[in-house]
Amino acid sequence: MDKRNLVVAALVGTVVVSSTGAALSAWTGAAVERELRAGVETINQQGGLRISEFTHERGLFSAAGQFKVQSGGACGELVPGDASLLVTYHVSHVAGLAGPAQFDALVHLPSAAQGVVQMASGDDVLARVDAHAGWSGNLIADIDSPAVTVTAGAEASIKAERSHGHVSTGAHALQVDWQQPGLRVYTPLGNANLQSLAWHSTVARMDRDGGQSQVELVLGHAAVGPATLDALRLSATAHRHDGQVDVDTTYQLGSFAGVAANVRQVRLGWGLKGVDASALDVVNKTLNDSCGWQHPAAGKLEMLRAAFQRVVARGVQQDLKVSGQFDQGSVDAAVAMRLQAPPGALGGTGRLADQLTVHASLSASRQLAAGAGLPDLVKTGFATQVGELLSTTFDYAGGRARLNGRATGQSPVGDAGPLIAGALDALQHLLAGDTHETPAPAAASPVEAAAEPAPAPVALQAAAEAAPAAPASEGASASVATASH
Repeated sequence: MDKRNLVVAALVGTVVVSSTGAALSAWTGAAVERELRAGVETINQQGGLRISEFTHERGLFSAAGQFKVQSGGACGELVPGDASLLVTYHVSHVAGLAGPAQFDALVHLPSAAQGVVQMASGDDVLARVDAHAGWSGNLIADIDSPAVTVTAGAEASIKAERSHGHVSTGAHALQVDWQQPGLRVYTPLGNANLQSLAWHSTVARMDRDGGQSQVELVLGHAAVGPATLDALRLSATAHRHDGQVDVDTTYQLGSFAGVAANVRQVRLGWGLKGVDASALDVVNKTLNDSCGWQHPAAGKLEMLRAAFQRVVARGVQQDLKVSGQFDQGSVDAAVAMRLQAPPGALGGTGRLADQLTVHASLSASRQLAAGAGLPDLVKTGFATQVGELLSTTFDYAGGRARLNGRATGQSPVGDAGPLIAGALDALQHLLAGDTHETPAPAAASPVEAAAEPAPAPVALQAAAEAAPAAPASEGASASVATASH
């Protein structure tokens, strides 16, 4: 092939590649615009946020646009227009190694905040966003916010150092991370200094079929007046599976030093396991449809009662554990509550007072109890003593209560069993909309009771349509959720 043919071939190849690239860029640009407009429509339909004045001008290889974001409540009310955020953006939809499109955006301060909020950068840009869409459909974004000062009056202000965030989305997951190195608050009553704040959240396909979400907040150090706090960590996890929702929360504190007391190695764990997922769906939908508690929808109370009945019918488990070290000694406490599914499960009849079992324990050093000004707990019968450790246990089951292994009728608190059972009966009747007296516990065996389940109320049947009823054995045989380890 001579030189002339090589040049022609090269020109043809360049035209083909350029045409293909232009076509791909045009297709990508159209897809980006379509997704943006669909996202705006979805956000506006869901409420809470309102996007207005949306414009998008698309070219062959890039596009630019802007929109305003207003916040609002569940009822659709919006903040004034001068308090809305203005977002301007630029999109490059020339395919590259990172993905088919790259984004950069600026979030501008509301006009109402100018004069109150001062950016260290000297402009009105609250945040800068740099993002790209991957070939697999994921989105990765880095967000930078400059140092900012917020003034509230002549003597109060908040100063935040430059912060950084990261957002990534995949086919079934959303992850958000934010780092705030320092935050200072100045008020006439005193000042506060917060250091090393971090936020992390992950949502993995949290829908009706299942999924898991996790949130974690970390505070490295805080000083408020003479008090200091170090290594605070708050975390929560929700897991939806097999028609139920499990929740675990943990609070950890390295140390707290104050004027009145010093505390170290504090840990609080709370777990809730086996909550009927469809009942939660009914509660959320009922509250959303009626604008929270502000405008009750017709039949709202009946739907909430039906959801409660479904939770009771399935059974639920709760665990709470607390521990910490004081200057005078340590303290440990735990509460385990089990609401067993009644015979016949979702269609059965059960009495809360018979379904509920409780075991609580508390142990603390005698020196700590004395320092708190408590009377002699051993002499009064509220605690037992082994060495320098005081211990108390409380149990409730089948309408009977025991304190430190003895019936409460023989303790200083009196016979607490019937009182607890009566309170549970009253609660059950209130939530069920029943004003009749409590029926005596059925004499039939569990097998007989399971063989003839009572029909579920109409509202309960409607609430149960969202998810299939759980078998009786599922609520009764679920393993204990441990809130702290």
